[in-house]
Amino acid sequence: MSRGCAEVARALLRLAIQAFPLKRVLWLQSIQLEEKFGDFHSLNTVLAEATEKVPRLEIFWLMRAKHQWKKGNIEGARNILSLAFGTNPSSEGVWLAAARIEQESGEIERARALLERARKEAPSARVFMKFALLERDNGSVQLALELVDDGIQLYPNYEKFYLIGIQISSVLMETDADILLRARKYYKVGIDRCPSCYSLWILASRLEETAPGL
Repeated sequence: MSRGCAEVARALLRLAIQAFPLKRVLWLQSIQLEEKFGDFHSLNTVLAEATEKVPRLEIFWLMRAKHQWKKGNIEGARNILSLAFGTNPSSEGVWLAAARIEQESGEIERARALLERARKEAPSARVFMKFALLERDNGSVQLALELVDDGIQLYPNYEKFYLIGIQISSVLMETDADILLRARKYYKVGIDRCPSCYSLWILASRLEETAPGL
């Protein structure tokens, strides 16, 4: 598509959006057009308009924040997600995106605080999982296991909890032989509740291969 055709497409999409401002597909097409033929500012403008016209669609807030983040504007991304909370206070995606920005920026305490709030205000299996992974990756393995156990109580059919539990327990077995019982419980309960999860069967087999005394 030539530059001239892009201008025509941009004009047509603008007219369509004026007629149907709540149409998600039109905004997505406009965003895709700017991603391909526009620049940072033109794309940012369309994303800002999308969040203004359809503020309850979290995807546009997430795309807008990511756009700023990729350009190194961390504070801008934070501000966008802060605005997103106003219209999407229970959005799993917004909470996790905010926590990810902090984690990847090295602001672990801020990421931890966000996930703690998300656990209370927008609980979901993924929120518990991401919180457990954050703690695991930052050396708080016992707290990570507590989060896994809490998550299992609320979302017993979410297979990733059992996988994370086995993985952490496998590491702890090097210094705590008693943890083997806990690891076995994870895979036994996990297989019972998620029998089609082949990764659980594989981890269970590997665990027994490396278990102390075998």
